[in-house]
Amino acid sequence: MAVEGLVNYTSQEGALESDEDISLVALFDHEEIGSNSATGAGSGVMDEAVERICSAFQGDEQVDIPSIAKSKSLVLSVDQA
Repeated sequence: MAVEGLVNYTSQEGALESDEDISLVALFDHEEIGSNSATGAGSGVMDEAVERICSAFQGDEQVDIPSIAKSKSLVLSVDQA
């Protein structure tokens, strides 16, 4: 459902041109045996992704964009089990 929602949103005409946010869906494996595995949500993969995305927009500013981005983020953890 999350991916479908993201696709529907980005398919709307003009949605991306006027959007000031980054929309992201992250799906993880291994949650049943612990999110701290190499591919789990507790691994460093999301922090790394946020850092990389923010660095693409950073420019010469000395603002801590990753911290700002994280504080404005909505994170849901949903298990289908």
